[in-house]
Amino acid sequence: MNDALYDRYRLEDRSIEVFAEFIATGTHKERIIIDNFVRHYEIKYGMALEVEDNGCDNSGKLLPLAEVNTQADFIVNGKPVEVKFNNHRLLRFHFKACQLDSYLKQEAYVLWVNGYETDSPVFTVLQLQDLERIKKTKRPVTFAKWGGKLCYEMDAQDYRWLKFERGNDVEEQ
Repeated sequence: MNDALYDRYRLEDRSIEVFAEFIATGTHKERIIIDNFVRHYEIKYGMALEVEDNGCDNSGKLLPLAEVNTQADFIVNGKPVEVKFNNHRLLRFHFKACQLDSYLKQEAYVLWVNGYETDSPVFTVLQLQDLERIKKTKRPVTFAKWGGKLCYEMDAQDYRWLKFERGNDVEEQ
């Protein structure tokens, strides 16, 4: 693959092949998360949610830079929803500043799962006022693990975490 077609900012210190695998795996997990959320909502509230793909691509394939955008992953009942997750249960996690700004402009919700790969993942839904509060009260810091990108540090204790209502037909993570 040609490095020039891909943004070094996105790749950070990963090879294109490793990054492509990361995208494929992450996209698959995001699909499972949104499906679990839809099932949770149906069980909890007795209402079906309509989900449409959004953003640059939800197939899991690596896209050239020209095809990449920061639009939220899905449209759920007409509202943009971005899916984020931590594989392990974290007490502190990071939110890229440029992404937060994009979601604010889109008036998107962020469905965040903490502990995706654990036996008991939990989730929270960050609404517009939550995103505004993060931007207003936190100062972005450089996060070395993500190539020095500016990120907001978030403390899990500041959010209300819920367990997914599962039912019998939800795909396991």
